[in-house]
Amino acid sequence: MTERLLSERQNGNGSLHGLDDFFNLIFGVGWTLAWVRGIVTWTGFGLLWVALAVVLHPPGKYASLKASLLAWWNAFFAPNTLLCMFSLLGAWVFARKWAATYIADIFEFSTDKVTTRYLMRAAFGARNSEVLEIRGDNVRSEYPDSPLVKIGGPGLVRIHLESAALFEKIDGTPRVLGPSNAKQRIDGFERLRAVVDLRDQTESFDVEARTRDGILLRAKNVRVLFSVTRGPHWNPEEWTDETRLPRRWEFDEEAIKTLVYGQKKRPWHRALVDGKAKPRLRAFISRYTFQELVSNVLPAGSGGVGFVLRDDLYREFQGEFRTFLERSGIRLNWIGVGRWEPAAETVEQQHLEFWQAKLARQKQLRAGALKKLRNNTRLDTLLQLTRRLLLAASVPDSLTGGDDRVRIRSMLYELRHRLRQAIAWQRRQGRQAVSEEIQQVYRYLGKVAATRFRGE
Repeated sequence: MTERLLSERQNGNGSLHGLDDFFNLIFGVGWTLAWVRGIVTWTGFGLLWVALAVVLHPPGKYASLKASLLAWWNAFFAPNTLLCMFSLLGAWVFARKWAATYIADIFEFSTDKVTTRYLMRAAFGARNSEVLEIRGDNVRSEYPDSPLVKIGGPGLVRIHLESAALFEKIDGTPRVLGPSNAKQRIDGFERLRAVVDLRDQTESFDVEARTRDGILLRAKNVRVLFSVTRGPHWNPEEWTDETRLPRRWEFDEEAIKTLVYGQKKRPWHRALVDGKAKPRLRAFISRYTFQELVSNVLPAGSGGVGFVLRDDLYREFQGEFRTFLERSGIRLNWIGVGRWEPAAETVEQQHLEFWQAKLARQKQLRAGALKKLRNNTRLDTLLQLTRRLLLAASVPDSLTGGDDRVRIRSMLYELRHRLRQAIAWQRRQGRQAVSEEIQQVYRYLGKVAATRFRGE
């Protein structure tokens, strides 16, 4: 088949495919086409009745209007006219009955009354009194014999708060309907694919994996709080009291489609745990060693030991997991781990000894660092005091008149001032003996200053 011929047939230009397009237009599944078919059918039925009455009983000339109306009445309800019409009506009724029975057998309905009403609604746009109420995932168990669930539209649905429904048209095109108080229409053979809960979901699970150094680590009571992606403009802080409830269940349509077509047989919130959360957490644990993952040891009441994930690694995993879920149409609100514990007691004891040795080494390193800091501080203080003594001795000649005794006296006064500070500090530290020795030096310097510089 050439490309040109294929294009013509796809566009309906060929005679065969043009006829197919004509029949597809006549027997379309939309609400408007069904309503048009109903009008055409019943109008044609009436016109056929008039044609049979005229053919079987040709009109003549009547003396009065009453005689004319009576003749037409007799023509319409003549036995041969009614026999033809009942024959056509009987064939139509039997055809409808057989079609309804066939549909009931195909879709396993318990009775054909349901399929008869559906057939009249789908084929001729009959008035629809059935409304499918969607309140949650149990819509199929709540309406086991509803043709809107088993077959599809046309029909009316009402989707309550906290839910969103995805319908598929006859060509597979998806359409998402959100919560609304009004009834919403679905077209012919537009079937319900899935119902998604818009509320925040909470799941709890345990997971274990081996670290990079081969230690089997178990995460106990992992709790995840998540929901459907709300969209870029979802901001509860800007809501008012009037808009809070309607906007509480906002959702992103693309997120709904991603969730529905990305899941298998399990509900999407359970699929998140088994298909996304557990594998990502196992992969995260396997990237680090046991010592890199845990930071603190927490005593447990049962005699065991629990560990805490390091804060920086926890934030790293939370950011990675949130970004990963956004691509799947899920919004992560919070994730936390109740307890981390090794899978074997021997490993637990081994790492307790490791922690004790590590803390001992840290203590030694800290003690050496403190000693070094103390010595450096002492040297800096001595150097500072020496500089102050030299500054006290470097009095200009303009102030001393060239007398060195003034410089020496300034040095003695500065030294006595520092000794007073040392005595006060030693007394605060409870070192009374040391403070007495310094005080003796202080008194001696006072005597020297009094005897050598008396009168000045």
